[in-house]
Amino acid sequence: MKNLLLVLCLGIVSPLLAQQVDGPQLTGISETSAWTVIRIESDQPFIIGGNRYVLHVGDVVFEHSRHPDGNERIIEFLVDPDAWSAAPKGEDAVLVYGLYEGNMTAQGRSEHMEGRYTALGPLTK
Repeated sequence: MKNLLLVLCLGIVSPLLAQQVDGPQLTGISETSAWTVIRIESDQPFIIGGNRYVLHVGDVVFEHSRHPDGNERIIEFLVDPDAWSAAPKGEDAVLVYGLYEGNMTAQGRSEHMEGRYTALGPLTK
């Protein structure tokens, strides 16, 4: 009886677990005439506090972000058209918590990022 109950519970819970996002994931890029919006979602809330998130794509840094509708599990970076056109195609995107000087210089971005960071994979336009 216990085994049957366990199998039933796993059958119900497994599909729900498979739908969850595991850590921050790049989930969308949309463009309007004013902005390109890069959307990142996570199964855990993003840190809301004294520092802010910075998105690195190659040697380009995006720092203007928001949490739509106050949702702490979503962060959207708002990128102006000129900055978006300067972003390299296919370069790895890295989300960093902390707007530190070392994160904003070309030497710091490539190898010495400070703060918590997550590799999101290549950014495709």
